[in-house]
Amino acid sequence: MLNRAGIDFSKLKTRGIEPKILAENLNNSGFLRNNDLNWVTFHGTSDFAYLLKLLTNRPLPPSLQEFKGLTRTFFPNKIDIKVIASKLPDLRKATSLQKLGDEFETARSAGT
Repeated sequence: MLNRAGIDFSKLKTRGIEPKILAENLNNSGFLRNNDLNWVTFHGTSDFAYLLKLLTNRPLPPSLQEFKGLTRTFFPNKIDIKVIASKLPDLRKATSLQKLGDEFETARSAGT
């Protein structure tokens, strides 16, 4: 699925950022624990899980309650478009970001 979306894993392997460097940069960026910043995702729970493992350098918490607590600490304002779309009758069929874009006649932009 990611290959179809245009992710070039061979390029990522040679030109991507090291996870430890990403974690360090995120920790120093001012993006984390920032109540003035909104994190907007589409079905982003696994993305936050990856970032939590990266940022804490630990396994994920053993309970959902602890996981939610950590995500609230690092990412206080999260908006998940898929959750919002699932509650709106006209958008319930938008089960993917592509389908949501299609619904709004929004063209996908080419990644660089």
